[in-house]
Amino acid sequence: SMFNNLHDFKNEDVFKNGIIEVATANGVFIYEVFSVHKPLDTSEYFQTDFANDEQFIAFLEEITANSLFLKEGLELSPGDKVITLSTCVDPILQSEYRWAVHGKLIQVINYIP
Repeated sequence: SMFNNLHDFKNEDVFKNGIIEVATANGVFIYEVFSVHKPLDTSEYFQTDFANDEQFIAFLEEITANSLFLKEGLELSPGDKVITLSTCVDPILQSEYRWAVHGKLIQVINYIP
């Protein structure tokens, strides 16, 4: 699948140096990976709407605590922009699970028209 490379983040070296680049018509958005985990497909690992900053921080703490590895030195705060990408673990043997990778926006490179 298109997101099959997300499985690469199960390797600790790939995780520790993990960067996600998203190219759009307006520029390139660069995210530092801070969490990789295997949630159930019914969990809210992809949540995007929060009532307040405390809920957002609790979400960040939960996905960080569930991560296979710890990202040293990366601070998360209420103003952060986070991307979540996910793909199937194994569509036959573990169809109810997903691999989820979360990254914090660290840089935007705008295209100059």
